Amino acid sequence: MRARAKKRRAECIPSVKTQAKKRKKRIVRSVVRIVKEARGKEFYDSEEKRVREVEYSDIAILTRWNFGRTSLLTAALAEEGVPVVSESPVNIFDFSEIQLLTDILRIIDNAEQDIPLCSVLLSSVGGLTENELAKIRLAYPSTKGYEFFRSACKAYAKEKTDEISAKLKKFFAYLQEVRRLAQLVPAGEILIKILSETGLEARLLACFGGETCLRRIYRFLDEARGEEPLSVHEFLERLKQLSYKITYTENGGEDSVRIMTMHASKGLEFPIVIVDDLNKPFHKIDSDPVMVEEEFGLAPKAHDSEKMVTRTTLLRSLCEARKLGERAKDELNLYYVALTRAKY
Repeated sequence: MRARAKKRRAECIPSVKTQAKKRKKRIVRSVVRIVKEARGKEFYDSEEKRVREVEYSDIAILTRWNFGRTSLLTAALAEEGVPVVSESPVNIFDFSEIQLLTDILRIIDNAEQDIPLCSVLLSSVGGLTENELAKIRLAYPSTKGYEFFRSACKAYAKEKTDEISAKLKKFFAYLQEVRRLAQLVPAGEILIKILSETGLEARLLACFGGETCLRRIYRFLDEARGEEPLSVHEFLERLKQLSYKITYTENGGEDSVRIMTMHASKGLEFPIVIVDDLNKPFHKIDSDPVMVEEEFGLAPKAHDSEKMVTRTTLLRSLCEARKLGERAKDELNLYYVALTRAKY
């Protein structure tokens, strides 16, 4: 009973990782909101000596971190149709179009998966809406033996005669055709076929920032083709080995929001500067067994061999305090650099 109660309490408390992810999403949403609110507002440009509207190229987002933060911000802005220039490489798997293509490959490789199925059904490949998926589940609930959503979709396609049923029949017929073809044709050619035949490529291109979106897709296709063409299953295995990380440098054109690190922004100025994630704590001093300080020299910990414990020493505490002060000073200097990038 105690173990069960403890497990229930643990399930109710969000994990540290979950809280961190939610916090990152909130910060990213705030940045996107500020960018969208700023564009179109008027300001006096002292260099051009006139009042003009804020353009995307007037906005810079400065981060302390490179790959992870830049990738998150770039993906979030691109999802909202905001053109972005990022000097740091981003992970293309942070973008919805690449996630969709991966789900398409997953459902081709193994059709007995609910999450990839829902993702593909909601795209132009399936042509269904969220409300239509809800109607399918309401018609065939899990309480009546349809535990898996895929079984509910198959039953709906077989037994109903409405528009949703027609869409499902068309989708399952096309999926079966593509799955047969995938036994003979490599993953890259399968994706090209789906992009052209379903209108997915044209639909993405028609969106704001469509050209940049297609460049990310071509980067994904290049990975699929590679030196030796890979089958769908082999390509999915390769993506797992890569930990779903394929780098790409984002370039949305001249009129784009620029994302860069605070260090890289030295010497530059922008009409609008957004300093990202200021409340994130900076790294403290290293916890090496032996610390080296310029004035005091070596500052090791004290080891009690009889009691088998390790303690700090007065010398080490002094060195730690000095190094911590130096780290705080460096962070304040970096903060000053970030704030002085704003022209006004």
